[in-house]
Amino acid sequence: MPLYEHGVCFGDSLTFGARSRYGLAEGLADCMNNTTNKRWLFRCEATNGETVLQILRRLDQKPWLWKDATFCTLLVGTNDAKGTVDTPVKIFRMLYGQILDRLVVGKLMVFPGLIPDIQLGASLASPYDSKCPGRI
Repeated sequence: MPLYEHGVCFGDSLTFGARSRYGLAEGLADCMNNTTNKRWLFRCEATNGETVLQILRRLDQKPWLWKDATFCTLLVGTNDAKGTVDTPVKIFRMLYGQILDRLVVGKLMVFPGLIPDIQLGASLASPYDSKCPGRI
């Protein structure tokens, strides 16, 4: 009988699976199932368009989202870098640090994700402006 591990994936649309066939939770579970002697159950707790502040507040409002997990991923920042939000770097660092504090105190192993390179001009529907890569 396999041992099960439970994880949760926090983030924005990139975690949710926007512009792909499935999200980080599904891909990560499959990868971990194939490379370890355990079965992995990952729950996707990502919301399209969320910022670092929104994720922080959701963690406080619904701690049951992550209290039973032993492992989590955190990929946030793309929406904070958009010109419409433009979260100052100092504020982003403070809020991101508070998210990490909550997860570490909750005894989760945390794997922060890096924001992928943005290909400007790849889509006319892109929400990013020319200053976005610099802010990221």
